[in-house]
Amino acid sequence: MPVVNPKVLKWARETAGLSLEDAARKLGLKETRTKTGKEKLAAFEAGEKTPTQQLLSKMAQQYRRSLLVFYLDTPPAKGDRGQDFRTLPGEKLEEDVLLDVLIRDLKSRQAIVKSLREDEDAEELPFVGSATRQQGAETVAQSIRSVIRTSWRH
Repeated sequence: MPVVNPKVLKWARETAGLSLEDAARKLGLKETRTKTGKEKLAAFEAGEKTPTQQLLSKMAQQYRRSLLVFYLDTPPAKGDRGQDFRTLPGEKLEEDVLLDVLIRDLKSRQAIVKSLREDEDAEELPFVGSATRQQGAETVAQSIRSVIRTSWRH
């Protein structure tokens, strides 16, 4: 049976922007006579205890991660999303976590669509890789629209 990686548990919580206290509260880890919810979560992240499947499901939901990510050998590398010009260097916005989730989701969906198109031996779309910034968004959008309208007529 696969083993949950404690380092990934900690990575998932931290990249979701949650402290130990906040995560323990959101996960419903109750205080007992011997341990607080924070201490229980710290024990899972240290590898001292293994979370139940039910707790892992809650973690996946609260941390906005796939359940499978907790079984990876190492935490995933942070993707490059370019320079954020809304802040000074070194500053971080709260929306960063949500943006990372959105980008991860988008890249995942792109990979699925690409894989499906390759499996179907679909013809390459003429607008892919043909646009430049100088053309402007409206011109590029019109190019895409014309191809999509043509393919719907077939």
